[in-house]
Amino acid sequence: MGIKKETKNVLGGAKIAFFLPYKSITRGSKSTLILTIFIMALIFVNIVFISSILLGVIDAINKQSVESLFGNIIIEPKEGETYIKNVDFLENIINGTPGVVGISPHYISVSILKKKTGKNIKIGGWQVKSVNIAKESNITNIHKSMVAGKYLEESNNRGIILGKEISGGYDANLEYLSLEVSVGDTIETVFSNGVEREYKV
Repeated sequence: MGIKKETKNVLGGAKIAFFLPYKSITRGSKSTLILTIFIMALIFVNIVFISSILLGVIDAINKQSVESLFGNIIIEPKEGETYIKNVDFLENIINGTPGVVGISPHYISVSILKKKTGKNIKIGGWQVKSVNIAKESNITNIHKSMVAGKYLEESNNRGIILGKEISGGYDANLEYLSLEVSVGDTIETVFSNGVEREYKV
């Protein structure tokens, strides 16, 4: 008896739950109904499509970072240290690990770049990355992404590659902050340790 009574209560509650929306739809304003459906559709689009777009953007950023900046694994200096000691020894250990395709050490510092044209001087501070050219080509695809000029050669220790936001041109978004240089120009670089050198773009 108790089960039958509970079943009736559930069915009665379900009838009321369907009855109230039914009456609201049949007796309510059609424009309100259309507006409600439209809002629900927008909510559905927002939940499904916007999240999919964001996930796609994040995935693209991660892929670009792996292919153009870091590779799959980053090994950084210990806290409080500016560089990794015994790099050659560490490279041998990593290269001996199964599945490792390649390794490329980076020395990264914030430096001042200057371009002099007569009395005019364009100057800015950017992150400069020193790399082993041969090893870097096995890790990133920057050598395949040049929009002007050519990639560095192993024998060239006085060449520098600039991103379009630094050089300017090529639809750069921050043109007003760029050095306004072209392939073949010479720029001065002042490193964080005070050393100053000239490099050919």
